[in-house]
Amino acid sequence: MNDLSWCEIDVGALAHNVRMLRSLLPPGCLLAPTVKANAYGHGLELAARAFLGGGADWLCVNALFEAAALRAAGVAAPVYVMGFVPPSDVDEAIALDCRLVAYRGDVVDRAEEACSRRGVKGRLHLKLETGNERQGLRDRDALALARRIHDSPHLELEGVASHYANIEDTTDHGYAREQLRRFREFRGSLERAGIPVPLPHLSNSAAVILWSDEHHKLARVGIAAYGMWPSNE
Repeated sequence: MNDLSWCEIDVGALAHNVRMLRSLLPPGCLLAPTVKANAYGHGLELAARAFLGGGADWLCVNALFEAAALRAAGVAAPVYVMGFVPPSDVDEAIALDCRLVAYRGDVVDRAEEACSRRGVKGRLHLKLETGNERQGLRDRDALALARRIHDSPHLELEGVASHYANIEDTTDHGYAREQLRRFREFRGSLERAGIPVPLPHLSNSAAVILWSDEHHKLARVGIAAYGMWPSNE
């Protein structure tokens, strides 16, 4: 039986997109394309290898099974799981050497247990809620969890993250600027508390294109890595 339809993926174009996005970033800023949802339908392993071949530093996924598929395919690059990983799956995430988003104490507890048992250090990224209202903690609770992670001998607070709510959907970026202000303010709170965070990150595709000076230490890009504008605006 012959297939009557197919999808052709230009891996050279995907690599080119990553190089173009890299040119918008300041030196030293890591670039992490998102390959969730089977790389937006482009093929998880195919897109991941194209992005890494184009110079991407990390890969972002939404779910743990996507990270497991990358590791099974031999992809050794750092993988950041942006979505919620339930406590029951944290041990597998640590075994896969994933970076995990952290905003729940039970997940942090389970990560500490798994890392202690395995003799490794778990790298967590605290999620700050700045106005997207989807995932994360407000300032006071976020600072308390940051202390909890920082004080653990088995965990590293590698990053602090947030996510823009509407930067790609409007030409009025007042709300996004307010989110950026809150993010900067929280970073100041961490510094005053003596809690170092090597990788603060907030930028998505639209922020990389619009604000060349606001990428912190890591940029998580999605649809732009596949050659699409984030929106008409």
